[in-house]
Amino acid sequence: MKKTIVLITFFFSIILVQAQEPSYFSLQTLNTLPDQTFYDIIEDDEKNIWLSANKGLYKLTGKNLDYINSSQQKGKTVFSLIQSNKSVYAINLYGQLLRTQYDSLMVVADLSDKLKGKLAQLYEHQQNVYAVSQAGLSSLHLPTQTLEQINLDFILTSAQNPNTKTIYYLTNTHQLKAIKNNQLKVIPHLPISNDQSNIKNLGLFFIKDKLYLFYVQNRKLSYLSYDESQQAFINKISIEGLENLEIRHINSINNDIYLSTNRGLFIAQSSKKGFKLKQHLFRDFSLSKTLLDFQGNIWVTTLKNGVFIIPKNHYYQYDLKLKNREYISALAKAKGENLFVGTNFGKIFFGNIQNGFNRLNIKNTHKVEAIFYDDLSDKLVVSLKDTDGFVYQLKSAQRKNLKNQIKSSKGLLKAFNGLVNLSFKASYFYKDLTQPDQRLILNDKRAKTAIFDSINKRLYISYIDGTRVYDHNFNSEYLSYKNNTIFTSAFNKYNNNILMATNQEILKVNQNQLEAFISQEQLFFKNGILDFAVDSEDRIWILGLEGLQCYQNKEILYEKTFFNDFHGHSLNNLFYLDNHLYFKGNQKLIYLPTNVKSHYASLESPRIKSLKIDGKNQAITHEIELEPEAQLLEIQLYTPGLQLTQETNYLYNINQEKAVWQETSSGSNNLNFSNLPTGSYQLSIKSKDQFGRVSQEELCLNLLIKPHFYEQNWFYAFCILVLGFFLYGLHRWQLNKKAKKAHKEIKSLKIQNKINALSLENLRSQMNPHFIFNALNAIQEFIVSNEKKLASNYLVKFSRLIRLYLEHAQQDKISLTEEIEALKLYIALEKLRFEDEIDVQIEIDYSLNLQTIQVPSIFIQPYVENAFKHGLLHVSGPKKLKIVIKKFKQSFISCTIEDNGIGRAAASKMYVNKTKSHTSFALKANQRRVALYNQINPYPITVKITDLGSSAVPKGTRVEILFPINN
Repeated sequence: MKKTIVLITFFFSIILVQAQEPSYFSLQTLNTLPDQTFYDIIEDDEKNIWLSANKGLYKLTGKNLDYINSSQQKGKTVFSLIQSNKSVYAINLYGQLLRTQYDSLMVVADLSDKLKGKLAQLYEHQQNVYAVSQAGLSSLHLPTQTLEQINLDFILTSAQNPNTKTIYYLTNTHQLKAIKNNQLKVIPHLPISNDQSNIKNLGLFFIKDKLYLFYVQNRKLSYLSYDESQQAFINKISIEGLENLEIRHINSINNDIYLSTNRGLFIAQSSKKGFKLKQHLFRDFSLSKTLLDFQGNIWVTTLKNGVFIIPKNHYYQYDLKLKNREYISALAKAKGENLFVGTNFGKIFFGNIQNGFNRLNIKNTHKVEAIFYDDLSDKLVVSLKDTDGFVYQLKSAQRKNLKNQIKSSKGLLKAFNGLVNLSFKASYFYKDLTQPDQRLILNDKRAKTAIFDSINKRLYISYIDGTRVYDHNFNSEYLSYKNNTIFTSAFNKYNNNILMATNQEILKVNQNQLEAFISQEQLFFKNGILDFAVDSEDRIWILGLEGLQCYQNKEILYEKTFFNDFHGHSLNNLFYLDNHLYFKGNQKLIYLPTNVKSHYASLESPRIKSLKIDGKNQAITHEIELEPEAQLLEIQLYTPGLQLTQETNYLYNINQEKAVWQETSSGSNNLNFSNLPTGSYQLSIKSKDQFGRVSQEELCLNLLIKPHFYEQNWFYAFCILVLGFFLYGLHRWQLNKKAKKAHKEIKSLKIQNKINALSLENLRSQMNPHFIFNALNAIQEFIVSNEKKLASNYLVKFSRLIRLYLEHAQQDKISLTEEIEALKLYIALEKLRFEDEIDVQIEIDYSLNLQTIQVPSIFIQPYVENAFKHGLLHVSGPKKLKIVIKKFKQSFISCTIEDNGIGRAAASKMYVNKTKSHTSFALKANQRRVALYNQINPYPITVKITDLGSSAVPKGTRVEILFPINN
């Protein structure tokens, strides 16, 4: 509800108010304000600034101004902001109670039937939102969302105790009521005035925990303070003359009282006699409210001109009432707390900011370039631009021009009992200004600045080509540091030492040697040092293009930026005097108090501005859960508080084991995490400003990446169960495999035994009595015929063959070489017995590795024997036997036995009446061996017997044997 009242004040100096005012700037310089009419401002628990305006609700988070609205609200204008349970409440002209939820707005209640078109003031008290208006008192119980019309009081004004949260309001019958612990009670009090007529514009305000009632009666503004012990408003004070003022808000800030009115901001100081006015600011603006934020900045909202900010530890402006385009060009220290101020229009002022300045009666229109005050003679030496300087005697107010001297000086200082003049052309030393012919040219280079060390009697002057130091005889040398020439922008004294500022650091002269005092790493300046000053407490104030920085014992005490954007001021030169820093180069005298302990607030921890998972907005929470298929987590951050030109980066750590902090890229306020492994994480985030300061507190987020189904316990149990069944099946299969293997081995052993038995049978077939008898009979014939050599040869071969048969009978397989060797011996014996009537050809492919190829023992010989006995024995004429051993395809050896005998059919007829057991025994044994071999070997042995010719005219028999190559 709007509060309108006339301001009452006394004990103030109108000259003082008009002369001084703190610096301020418009929020428009930071953000494009879509509105100029603002009704209310609050700071929430997260230290965000909320603004209610004609065009809606705005939220300021760091540098960003966000518009918060709802499609359900009627109209855009909102009023009366309060906070409850991390939500901000507001009300509009249509009686809709609005509540923020994250960065959206929703309608929580419709009070239109209760407010009846009256605008309400909102208050929060013990989980209830109270709406106070001329239509009565209503409440919304937040846990249950229950809306209640408490009474129909015609309420004129209301206020809430900032500490106890008790709500007070005054009705049209001047009845004072209070809401405490959600109970409404009447507060008894004496009448406001004996004469109740013509009382209007009543307003309740709390000032420093004390309730005041302001009202206007008979055009006089009066106020009373409420005394609970007396249950009355007492100490009535009235003042005339300011009846047209409307008090819209009163705030206690830094032990001062800020009154927002339709004619600007009045700052008063409380005293026993009332309120003493200190300053009057924003004279041409109609204000609605002031707010002190957590950083110490003061926010001022207006009804037509937007929002203004008075920064913490702001600098002040003293208005010397200079003309248009006139500015301060020179400053010089006078006696005590006084100083001289020169302008580019030739004016010179004398005085101080407490008591004011007076203009000296000096006729001059040329720019004052430099002023030097000699306290011993009480004289001023003034340098003018492009014309002669002069000496001015303060007591007698007499001026003496200096012909062709002190023209366009860059600086004047006392040294070696004389005066040093720094000009654009050279530097000069004057022992006596009245004798210009005796001046000494120190250097013909352009001088910039200088200082005199009165203890060590040394003069330091900075030129465009370097810095030179002079002794009392004016002998000089250039200074260097780390073998580099020193270019000095400013000098000063510190604990009887000389300090000099280069472009990026401050050096100290220590026993005629230069050493680093404040390094480049300690400065936040990127564009060099403009000037610096040392105050009475040995604090060093350094000015750069980016702002002002203060050191005490080499520790940063103060940092301030954004100077050059404050009303377009140029802050290029520093001048210290009596606990104040002065800046020249502006139309107003700019100064900054230095008698403070600390000038900057600690950096706040980050806050979450938005939260997205795979591009979709999520509710802002510190407990973040991600589904297993989620790929990207995006966290947008901001740092609360007023941020001017500085950028904030963020340090983050998501590793619980090692405290490794990573930093975001410059100017980035987003953290992105993609494809995080399943598990729980603690994400810690800190703010870091451009000066390297890190927030002491952290933003801690708990991340839970949910597991896939195959990473959950039930799936592990299922897998263990399946694995158990599998292992059981595998175990059963291995048992069956072992049983089958054992069965196979038993079967193989049985087959092997049969093969061995057949080998022995084959051996017996070769060593049957007929073969032995025929061999012995042949040996006997050779002996009887006296062919001893043949007999001996036959006997050797016979014994060797018998030995081979016995050896081979012990083996299942032998090499092809051994098989051929035994075969050749057998053929040789048979040829002797046949008296070489048989033509035997043996063809062997010797490219084969015969030694490594394994064949069944005594396998080929029975087929050769069969050819001799049954094929060739009964042939008349030439007898031929051909044996070919060669490779067949890739994996087999082919053995072909071909004779030109009588054939199998004729041989069968010839022996039809004879016993067959002897003649077919070896072949049958081989057939059984082949069958057994093929049962246990993957590659079979094949035997193919072919009759050559026709049945009528047989031409012999061919036997083809294929052995697998067992290499």
